[in-house]
Amino acid sequence: LDRFIAALNAIKSDSLAVIRKLVVVGYASPEGMAYINEQVALKRAESLRDYLTLRASVPLDLFTLVNGGEDWGGLRRMVLESDLSDKEVVVRIIDEVPVLKGREKMLMDLKGGEVYRYMKQNMFPKLRNAGYLMVFYNSRGDANAELIARAKGLIFNEKYRDALDLLLTCQSSSDALY
Repeated sequence: LDRFIAALNAIKSDSLAVIRKLVVVGYASPEGMAYINEQVALKRAESLRDYLTLRASVPLDLFTLVNGGEDWGGLRRMVLESDLSDKEVVVRIIDEVPVLKGREKMLMDLKGGEVYRYMKQNMFPKLRNAGYLMVFYNSRGDANAELIARAKGLIFNEKYRDALDLLLTCQSSSDALY
């Protein structure tokens, strides 16, 4: 979080950049009731937003919160990267059995619950987060860039006095209006 706040502060301190939107996604692990996990996931996103608002002084209206719900995709990735002996079966259940048709129950029953207990202990805690962040920002153009380009053209055409007059109209970076 400290690195992310430092990055936000760097963007905010850049006079040629403006933050347009921050997207925060909250997730929950799959165990328990789906409707409760939906609420928990949204609360995690809200908590991270509030933390960033306080620590990085980012206005609330720049945030978009996304409720990621139960992070089945994250679990699937962890299973594939693990050394679970039954990972192909677990991935097939995740891919083919809808949540409302008993996905979690099938996982709980696999090998007498051994696989589910392993995932619950070693994988589920990592799925309980609000860590997916995206920052959208625009770089604002230098107000003087166009004037300098025109002055270069005048110098190239040996119109030195016109180039100097044009350059004298450039604003210093401290009083430039964007």
